[in-house]
Parts: sequence; C-alpha cells; structure tokens
Amino acid sequence: MRDWGAALECAWRDELADPPVAPRAAKVLRTVQRQWEGLTVFLDDPRVPLDNNTAERWRRTPVVGRKNYYGSRAQWSGELAAMCWTAESSPVLVLK
Repeated sequence: MRDWGAALECAWRDELADPPVAPRAAKVLRTVQRQWEGLTVFLDDPRVPLDNNTAERWRRTPVVGRKNYYGSRAQWSGELAAMCWTAESSPVLVLK
C-alpha cells in the first residue's frame, strides 16, 4: 500500500510540475498537495479507516427520520426528536 501511495504522490507532483496543466486540473492538484498528509494518514495509522461510512450511517438516521416526521404536526413531537438527537450527538462532540 505504501508503494501505491508513493507512486501516486510522484504522479501528481509530476503533473503539477508540468507547465501546460489546465487551470482546473492545477487547482485539483494543488488541493491534493495541501491535503496529502491527511489523505494518506491511513497508511501510517491502521486505526484510521479508509472511508467514513460509519459516520455517514450514524448521521443518516435523524435525516431519514426528519423526512418521516413531517406528518406528525405536533409541536411536542418535534421538540422530543430535537432533544433525542441532541442527546445522541452531544457525547460525540465532546469526544472530538
């Protein structure tokens, strides 16, 4: 995996050094250059997942629920949902 990361880094550095790079491509390559350390952190730390599917799934429940609760038309049910989601999210924010 490390060899792949090194090869990819060489490729984007070569592309960025090539003068006739299109402006949009250059912008993307500069972003990759700025973010490279964060994009490859999983190579050095096996605890870091390759994706954030777990976080995406965790955040999906309130969004889907919100779509389903539109028909309740009760103030108390909206307030209850807001309290539940706040209580669920608070420990995550504290741990960050």
